[in-house]
Amino acid sequence: THPEHPEQDTGSSDARLVDGLRAGTPAAFAGLHDRYATGIYNLALRVVRHGPDAEDITQDVLIRAFERLPQDREVLLRPWLYRLTLNRCYDYLRGSARRPLPIASGTDLPSPQDPYEQSELQRLLEGAIGDLTRRQRAALLLKDVHGLSLVEVAACLDLTPGSVEVLLARARR
Repeated sequence: THPEHPEQDTGSSDARLVDGLRAGTPAAFAGLHDRYATGIYNLALRVVRHGPDAEDITQDVLIRAFERLPQDREVLLRPWLYRLTLNRCYDYLRGSARRPLPIASGTDLPSPQDPYEQSELQRLLEGAIGDLTRRQRAALLLKDVHGLSLVEVAACLDLTPGSVEVLLARARR
């Protein structure tokens, strides 16, 4: 491993995962699920604000990733998965535009180490990002909550890194 550069480990293991997914191996699907299901779920939950729907979106994204990973070009797996997740969430929101969105409760989250701190953090996060535009919210969640780099966020949102910086600056005001 490379403790001083952990992203190198993630990048090389993601490259192996992409190879396995392209080959259709069940172990690659299991690895995809193990590594990314929680992050996909948390992103979906923050966007759609309803646990059961976030679970459905997570499963759909994982299955789509396994079945439809681009064969003809290099793929940065994490940004590609989060972009797929956001697109699936936006499809869901368009379909449910006539229904009010329920507020996510602490019971909709994966079990945290400290339930009180997690629910307080969630309450503060929801309050802070509730009034942002869709793109500002996505950029903030991807960068600050999910830890993606500016380049990865840009890939997810189909923007330049400079545009992502502007979105983040506006979102943080």
